[in-house]
Amino acid sequence: MIPLLKLLYITLLIGIHKPVIKTAKADLSLSMISYHMVHPLHSWEGKSKKFDAVIQYESGTGKLLSVTVTASVASFDSKNKSRDQRALVFTNATQFPDIIFKSTVIHPTEHGADITGNLSFHGISRPVNLKVDQFLDPGHIICTGTFMLLLEDFKVERPSLLMTKTNNDFTIRFYMNFPVG
Repeated sequence: MIPLLKLLYITLLIGIHKPVIKTAKADLSLSMISYHMVHPLHSWEGKSKKFDAVIQYESGTGKLLSVTVTASVASFDSKNKSRDQRALVFTNATQFPDIIFKSTVIHPTEHGADITGNLSFHGISRPVNLKVDQFLDPGHIICTGTFMLLLEDFKVERPSLLMTKTNNDFTIRFYMNFPVG
């Protein structure tokens, strides 16, 4: 009888401390994704506040378990309509309208997480590694980071101005605020 009570007690303890997995969606009024490109004559940034970002996390710890982000290529605004229209042509946005990131592995770090996942852009999916800084505010999980991509990795023709092409590399920056409860 005593071993049965011990087993029941251990089972209850494990059940009590089992983490609860929750889902949260980014608050777009407090979140953004941007890209930064460089041409020998100038540089620019395009921003989007129209995207879907969803995380799964452990309630209580805020540990990230999965991340999925989908952004429309057309949602990025560089404050230059002509440039934005050309970007849609260069990225074949009619045929490939979305940029999608899905995490495959998440390793917690001291200040956030190292996240490996697949980024799909211009009809090509490639693995990427992200270092994400994560902050736990009361009622919010905030994730920020910066990473670099190459246009050639996604078979995107580099735009040009005065017969000079932009740099092949470009920077992605993100700030995402996930209300949690």
